[in-house]
Amino acid sequence: MSELFFARTSDPDTSHLAAATLNHFNMKPAEKIIYNLLEGRNLTDEQLVDEYQETASLLFPKLQRSPQAIRTLRVKMYRDGLLKVAGMGKSRAGNPARIWTALEL
Repeated sequence: MSELFFARTSDPDTSHLAAATLNHFNMKPAEKIIYNLLEGRNLTDEQLVDEYQETASLLFPKLQRSPQAIRTLRVKMYRDGLLKVAGMGKSRAGNPARIWTALEL
């Protein structure tokens, strides 16, 4: 099994993103970004998409994904037991929206 790499809680976000690209079992690189964005945080799909696209454009341009592709990966990760629903919130349009967070690995 490959060695796992972790960033300290005091490290900047970029260190956490870098550590996420080196581990988390068999996650695809795009899934690692999603996991890292949700680790210790609660985001709606809209917030997750916005943050994913911003992160990918700055740090991982080849991992840029469409909003639908990001949501599809999030669904897969939920089904794989990597994410959970942390509660309910509202979308920008005021509609009910699930709030997602990462489960501890």
